[in-house]
Amino acid sequence: MIMKKIWILACMICTVVLFADPRPVFKIGAVLPLSGNLSALGQEMRDALTLALEESPQTSIEYRIFCEDNEDNRLNLTNMAVRKLVSLDKVDFMFSMWPPNASVIDPYVEQKHIVHFSITWYLNSFEKYQWTCQEGPSAEGYTSATISLLKSQRCKRVAIASFMEVGSKQIVENLVSKLKKENIPVVFNELVMPAERDFRAYLLKLRETHPDALVQIFNPPQEEIFNRQMREIGYDVPYITGCFDFYSSEARKYIEGCVYPSFLWTTGDFKSRFKKRFGYELTSYAGWIYDSTKIMIQTVEQYYKINHRLPTHEELLALLKKPREISGLTIGQATIHSDGWMETPFVLRKIVNGKDTEIKP
Repeated sequence: MIMKKIWILACMICTVVLFADPRPVFKIGAVLPLSGNLSALGQEMRDALTLALEESPQTSIEYRIFCEDNEDNRLNLTNMAVRKLVSLDKVDFMFSMWPPNASVIDPYVEQKHIVHFSITWYLNSFEKYQWTCQEGPSAEGYTSATISLLKSQRCKRVAIASFMEVGSKQIVENLVSKLKKENIPVVFNELVMPAERDFRAYLLKLRETHPDALVQIFNPPQEEIFNRQMREIGYDVPYITGCFDFYSSEARKYIEGCVYPSFLWTTGDFKSRFKKRFGYELTSYAGWIYDSTKIMIQTVEQYYKINHRLPTHEELLALLKKPREISGLTIGQATIHSDGWMETPFVLRKIVNGKDTEIKP
């Protein structure tokens, strides 16, 4: 009887060993707003990350995804999420969205030597933190494109509406400096708190300055509420620009006719593949995290093919920072710089009948 039990146990152990996946595991973490007002954006990012893995060839490496919710980008939850991903899940690579989260994550991953891709387009944290890479255009590029638009419309009195956040402040300061050089007066420039939802008094004060152009720098859903209340009080600025790539079809009716610098331009093929896989249309950052994931996977795969092992975190960082031009992305051409900045270009887009249309300058 004892020998029989030993034989059965031996068979079980052999079965486990025989069918265990021998592939090395590479862990990808992401801190995303999977609940709250921004849950649609978080879900879209998570699905795009999943699609990037599914569309990559099956190889000798097993990739695993670990997503943590920070519920509308609450910084206390972001702090807990990044610590869990690094300390408990032991991720090798991670993503996050937007500057406030990067300001929490960057110092921690710098200490732990984890490669972090920040999906954002201002707050150039990659210049300060070695272990943070960043995807997106620069604040400098955005403000230069905005100035060109304002000049093309012959705007002479500019108002700036923005929320109190470090990345927004960076853009506003850059924009004000450029407007001053162009001798275009800024007649209104007041901040609102990120949690503000009633803009009526603010809008009435803005209207009294009689601007001929309004530059908006908010995040959703605040931006949508701002523009809806602007229409509700009957205020119609002659020219509005800003950053409207986040907008849903329902929200776009409040910014009809706007022309603005855009940095999110996914191809129709990617959009159709995404909708076929997940059953809904993407609206914003999905192309960014998809492209970044594919680049990371290709980098790891190429290293493994040559060295027959996963790269160390230091080796992966050095490989991702290797300067090069990249084409064939879902958001267009990109340039990877040695400081870890994956620079993507701007295009001009106009909202016509509730839809975005790319236009020539």
